[in-house]
Amino acid sequence: EQYSNELLLYLSFNRVGLVVRDGDVDTANVPVWDGTWHAICATWRSSDGAWQIYTDGVRRDSGSGLRVGNRVRSGGTWILAQDQDTLGGGFQVNQAFSGELSQVNLWDRVLSPAEIGSDWTVF
Repeated sequence: EQYSNELLLYLSFNRVGLVVRDGDVDTANVPVWDGTWHAICATWRSSDGAWQIYTDGVRRDSGSGLRVGNRVRSGGTWILAQDQDTLGGGFQVNQAFSGELSQVNLWDRVLSPAEIGSDWTVF
């Protein structure tokens, strides 16, 4: 079974979307389009599907039940700033991120709220 998106975090207007193996959630309003730098963090736990979205160290939205028991498989290609509509392709210009990215991190565990915090200089 192949998915075009094992894990995807995307911005759409003032919302952040989180996709795990083609199951997705659309979050509440996340104010990040104001021309200043922001730290955005998403967490997801397989055991209960719990997810959280943080901006600048503040939890903005959360829920559970997202792809319970699933896992993000290894061996794929990590694509930044562009959604793929098919495995390894299907790119659309209007789905590309236009801006700057810095300090992109990926962990194999859920970070605690204290680790997420507002001081991203430690990473």
